[in-house]
Amino acid sequence: MKASTLTIALLIICAPAFAGDAPAPDPKAMQEAMQKMGTIGAEHAAMAKDIGEWETQETMWMAPGAPPMTSKGSSTIASTLDGKWFRQDYRGEMMGQPFTGLGLNGYDTLQKKYVSVWTDSFSTGLCTMTGTSEDGGKTVSYTGRLEHCPMTGGPLDMRSIITHESADRFTMTMFHAPEGQPEVKAMEMIYTRKKK
Repeated sequence: MKASTLTIALLIICAPAFAGDAPAPDPKAMQEAMQKMGTIGAEHAAMAKDIGEWETQETMWMAPGAPPMTSKGSSTIASTLDGKWFRQDYRGEMMGQPFTGLGLNGYDTLQKKYVSVWTDSFSTGLCTMTGTSEDGGKTVSYTGRLEHCPMTGGPLDMRSIITHESADRFTMTMFHAPEGQPEVKAMEMIYTRKKK
């Protein structure tokens, strides 16, 4: 039942691609592709170690040479969609205002890349990034691009590094590079697991 449901779902998703004179896809091959797409692995197991409640300490640099702004927050990371994705619910403040954020992180087994999506209460936009790791997920390096930066109005290249120092602490460091300008460190967020 589950396999046939997966095949039907994939046929619905891919149907427009096979319109016209293209031959119909083989249902068995589609079923195998769908199962492969839904298989989780070691990357997901490594990300699952972040499940829990976290306290955060943020440092932001609004411009090169400007004094940093600091704030504190909290974050809940939970598994969702059968362990394929990890949802982060963030609560804190930004520039003296209440701030909430929602992130989804996962690993795309077809692209063989980490994937990250973020949105928050300060924006109607969506930030997407893809990443790689060479140490089993202990350090993940992401890159992405905003086509319309709210500060400059132009494109903004982004780079983020997640570094796990221990089971109870990891750091996210974000770098920005407006088009035609050098990259600068924009934010550092330290996550410390809440003690029970």
